[in-house]
Amino acid sequence: LKYKFKKADLFISLFKIQFIDQKHRQTIINKLYKTLNWGGAILIAEKVRSFDNNIKTSLGELSENLIFKASPGMGNWADVPWIAIMDPEVTTTVQTGYDVVYLFSADMKHVFLSLNQGVTFLKDELGQSKSMDELMRRAAFIRDRLGEYKEHFVFKPISLKSDTQLAKLYEAGHAFGITYDLKNIPEEAQLQSDLKKITEHYLLLTHRGGLDSNLAGSDFEPENLKN
Repeated sequence: LKYKFKKADLFISLFKIQFIDQKHRQTIINKLYKTLNWGGAILIAEKVRSFDNNIKTSLGELSENLIFKASPGMGNWADVPWIAIMDPEVTTTVQTGYDVVYLFSADMKHVFLSLNQGVTFLKDELGQSKSMDELMRRAAFIRDRLGEYKEHFVFKPISLKSDTQLAKLYEAGHAFGITYDLKNIPEEAQLQSDLKKITEHYLLLTHRGGLDSNLAGSDFEPENLKN
C-alpha cells in the first residue's frame, strides 16, 4: 500500500490480486489507475467464479426462475457498475420494472444493495426531471407496500458519486437497502443473509401487486415474512 508506482502506459497483473487482502484490493487498483499515463490501461487476470453462480449459491431455492445480469458501467468502466437480480414476471431488463441491484459508487468506495427500479424507458418517456420525480414517488409507494422492510433495511438516500443522468436516476429509484463500505465488507454469511432478505421482499412486492396501486395480491409470501 505504501509503494509508489511510477507513471506507466500499461500495468499487468496476472493472478496476483487474489492473494491481497480483500479490503486492500480496490485501494491498490485505484493507485494503479491514478498512476496511468493518459490513454493507458490496466490488464488484470484472475481465477473467479461467475457472479451469477455466487448469487445463486447465496439465494439457494430463491434463485429458481430469477435472472441475473451485470454491467461494468455503460461507456465508462468506473461509472455506476451494477449487478441486477430480476424476476422475469416483472422484467428481463434493468431499463424498466423493478429489481434487486448492487450499485457501485463511481469512486469505488461503497456498494449499495438496493431494491431499485428500471429507469431508461421512463426517462425516454418523461425526460430527466419528471422521471426522477416519478421514480421517487414509486420508491415511496414500494416502502408503503412493504412496510416490514424496516425490520431489516433502512431508507436513506444513496450517493453514487457521479453527475451522470443514469446515476441520478438510480439514486431516485432507490426504495430501500443497505450500504457497504468496500474497505470494510461484512462477512460472507452476512452478505448472503442481506441478499436473501431483500430478494424475499422483492418477490413479496410482486405478489402484493408490484407498482400497480389497483392490485393487491397475497397468494404467496416467503415463510419468514408471514405474520
